Amino acid sequence: MPGWRILTHPTGPWIIHTDAGRVLVPAVLGRRLAALEGRRPSRAEVLRSLRAGTPLGEDRLNHRLADLLLGTAAPHRSRSRQRPALWLRFPLLSARWTERLARPLQPLTSGPRLAVLAAGIILLVWSVVAARPGPWALGADSVPGIALFLIGGLCHELAHAAALAAQGYPAGGIGGGLLFVLPVLHNDVSAVTLLPRAGRLRVDLAGVVLQGCFGAVLGLAGWWVGWGAGTLAAQLTLVAVIWSLLPFIHSDGYHALGDLVGSPGLDAPLPPGCSARACLAGAFYKLGNLGFLVLVTGLLPWRWLGGLRGLAGDGAWWPYLLPVGLWIMMVPRLRNLVTGLVADGRRAGFSGSAGKGRGSPS
Repeated sequence: MPGWRILTHPTGPWIIHTDAGRVLVPAVLGRRLAALEGRRPSRAEVLRSLRAGTPLGEDRLNHRLADLLLGTAAPHRSRSRQRPALWLRFPLLSARWTERLARPLQPLTSGPRLAVLAAGIILLVWSVVAARPGPWALGADSVPGIALFLIGGLCHELAHAAALAAQGYPAGGIGGGLLFVLPVLHNDVSAVTLLPRAGRLRVDLAGVVLQGCFGAVLGLAGWWVGWGAGTLAAQLTLVAVIWSLLPFIHSDGYHALGDLVGSPGLDAPLPPGCSARACLAGAFYKLGNLGFLVLVTGLLPWRWLGGLRGLAGDGAWWPYLLPVGLWIMMVPRLRNLVTGLVADGRRAGFSGSAGKGRGSPS
């Protein structure tokens, strides 16, 4: 079976996902390659489709595309929507089922409707505060409350898929994984990079808005009738919403801020042409991000370590793998942030040459 998946669009370019990366092609070429899906085409068949389906006369490009489609090209990863800390991935819903379940949510993902539905997050906060929940503890409401929270998480990913599909591109399947050491759901919405800024923001924020509305309904029900499971689900949803909106991890808030300022990779130095003020803002953002990550990786592992040592016994060594593994995984991210911080700081004027006086020699 060929190792590619084709994402169609009614008016824009089609996207071909391969194991080595992705490529944009005209619709006429995408239709010819779609005829090869579900088969094991030879290189000659692929080249024949490429030559007949594209007006580009350069055969070297056709051979490069054939290498991508047949898996003989070197892998290449796009930097715009990477989730480098997401590991141990496993599938939950296929792309077909994701599209079916997300279809009813598409009307809710227009810009004006998302703006109105964002009030649901305020209701979520109010419902949790009004219910005055006590400390978290295992009880009869724990299992149904956690189950409802997980359903809300699924709605979050379906909302991302719905917002993307409403703008012409289908999303991929939904799966699970670990973000550092936290279990999360994820959805392939890589086609979002082809949308205009407003469209990207719709996809970025649709998940957290609809999840917040779902949690608000549960929280209001819990407050009104004293339903403990609903209150617990609302509490967990509020934590998830806040976590998703933080711009310091590769989640919805991170992507929304990047799309808002026009820099998808906030860890990297800002692109050329940015003003000194923008570079200064970028440097302060990276400094705050470094502080957040150092705080999280410095405090949370030790809190978890105490509980793990209590379960494993005082002589066990494996609980120490948690903080050590987390710190090792954080090294590339911290290195990128430091590199970007130094570059933005220099462009903002924090360099040795910035201190020259008016009479200094050039």
